[in-house]
Amino acid sequence: MKDITIALVGLGNIGKVHALANLGIPLSFDKLPFSLRMRGVLRVKKSTPCPYYFEKGYADSMSELLADEQINLVDICSPNECHFSQAMEVMNAGLTLYLEKPIANSADEAYELAALARKNNVTNQVALVYRFMPGIVAMRDRISRGDIGRVIDFKFVTLHSGYLDENRKKNWKLTKNASGGGPMLDVGVHLADAVSFVLAPVNSISCTTQYVIRQRRDEATGEMAEVDVEDRATANVLLQNGITGTIEVSRVASVLDQSSILTIFGTKGSMNFNAYVPNRLTIFHQDTGMMETGLPEAVSPYAGYLASIYPAVTTATTKGWLIDTHTASQMNLYNNFAQGATLFPETPLLADAADAQAVIEACYLSAQNGGVETSVDYDEKPVS
Repeated sequence: MKDITIALVGLGNIGKVHALANLGIPLSFDKLPFSLRMRGVLRVKKSTPCPYYFEKGYADSMSELLADEQINLVDICSPNECHFSQAMEVMNAGLTLYLEKPIANSADEAYELAALARKNNVTNQVALVYRFMPGIVAMRDRISRGDIGRVIDFKFVTLHSGYLDENRKKNWKLTKNASGGGPMLDVGVHLADAVSFVLAPVNSISCTTQYVIRQRRDEATGEMAEVDVEDRATANVLLQNGITGTIEVSRVASVLDQSSILTIFGTKGSMNFNAYVPNRLTIFHQDTGMMETGLPEAVSPYAGYLASIYPAVTTATTKGWLIDTHTASQMNLYNNFAQGATLFPETPLLADAADAQAVIEACYLSAQNGGVETSVDYDEKPVS
């Protein structure tokens, strides 16, 4: 049995999601090929006591964390602007890397991370967790099988309303230098990866962005400050196989269903997926007028594997769609670590995340130029 000793970098909202997933894994699955230990955590905010399940408590620096010889896997959940430099340190130390998205503030940096991972032969995975939602995998598999005929169009949408509150303070997520962008990067990178995963790589983009609330009170200074990231964006997308569709993201949408909804239309029917119920896929069959909905069958080998690492919704170990999906993602990384190999090519590596970031970069470039159609630059950059 492999002993996986984890260092967590960042203990904000998403860091807590990763930690909760880790804590539930031994209860959710029997006969694991690995054991999990949560060794230490690096956090800027140290005013609260460190949770007891971290063996060493808070570290003062990345160098202190990486100097611990017992640590063999580092999980980075820090603010976006830290991802590139911290991931570089982890890979140069030869440790396994799990990295939250977006992996850098630019596609150039993202491709540099991917190149270093290949050069140093580092086991890595990015938290592009949509690849671990059974409904999305079923979408890919059923389309490949021809269940809705030839794909005509797609609409991938993520709508949130949290930033409609004008009293919400400006933090790092609302500062471009720190975040890299607004919802098109924050959640759009998931949709960009899902488009490539389910259908085909993106060829070109025509994008518009909208800034709804331009000033907010800065949480650090208390003064009113300009917001320089978008509140919403819409992109018309052309895939490399000729299929067209749209990606829409918003953090200012007044809707009840604040989720990601993926819809694909074909010549023989359509498919609809809602991320709030990751185990469900709805398929409409045009010839019979029948609606098929529920837990999708496992068509591909990867779908069968995913069923074995996704917490069963009928058991007491399910913790809701967010924790369950991250659990499956982290289980995949730990299985890869235990086996010393990437078990399935569907694993989202740094290279895949860099490609998704290149799509988002094309979105921003298009928006800056008035929505002109902009090709995606997938050129990989050499290690510096």
